[in-house]
Amino acid sequence: MREALSRIEKHAGRALAGADGGLEETLLFWLAGHFAIFAEAAGGLSAELREAHPGLPWRAVEGMRLYLAQDPFGIAPSPILSSLRKDLPRLEAMLSELEGK
Repeated sequence: MREALSRIEKHAGRALAGADGGLEETLLFWLAGHFAIFAEAAGGLSAELREAHPGLPWRAVEGMRLYLAQDPFGIAPSPILSSLRKDLPRLEAMLSELEGK
């Protein structure tokens, strides 16, 4: 999960900077793939671990995974850009909590 999030963060600025002119398709799919990796890894965590951290955005992560899986070639830029703007800090906090930082 940490590796996927680190890679997303590495390219978030570039994606957000180009958002007004349209998100480059290659970057869109690259980001979507790494969000999917993060979500799949989060989904594989034990129920006990998720129950021990009820304040974390488990539903939002699962929702992103389902969105990305339902039509991988029909991914719209807006949910990805929204996640970059709104969810990255929450996902970072989520990982920090899980890692005990």
